[in-house]
Amino acid sequence: MKISISLVLICFCLGLYGQSENLKFEIDKTGLLIELPNNEWHLTDFQNDTVKGVTVRFFKRNEILDSDSLFIIPNIGVITEHVGDSLDVINYSIQKRMQTPFNVDGVLTFDSGELGYNNSVGFKGKYKDERFEHLLYMTYAISKGYGIQIIMDCTMSVSGAVDKEFIKCLKGLNIK
Repeated sequence: MKISISLVLICFCLGLYGQSENLKFEIDKTGLLIELPNNEWHLTDFQNDTVKGVTVRFFKRNEILDSDSLFIIPNIGVITEHVGDSLDVINYSIQKRMQTPFNVDGVLTFDSGELGYNNSVGFKGKYKDERFEHLLYMTYAISKGYGIQIIMDCTMSVSGAVDKEFIKCLKGLNIK
């Protein structure tokens, strides 16, 4: 009986630890390293459009039950595109910000300690879709001639838990 209980405990522990996945991802040829905040997050999709020269990675968090008993799945999207060496991060962010309207509540920078990569700028804000108000982080970076957009999105109903995870991820941005 002791052997079978020990075996069950060992299998249980191996199951928990064996499922741990890599939380660090190098983003294409940019050398940018993004570290997911915890094991609740997973790479769910990877798309490479060679015609447009755009690569997209989608990370999703395990669902969270909100106060209305809805299961909410927060998302992080990372989009890269070749932009050449002459474009700086401010002009890149202006170009991209014009394509994605939302209400800006604050600006994130490396100097303020909110972003872990110095050639980046970010915005914290909100938007409302047909059903929900959302918390949104839009971060733009330039590395090795590539423009990088990092989009972090969740409904406000789970933002209390997820906001800290988004910030941890942004502070952990780094170049390899």
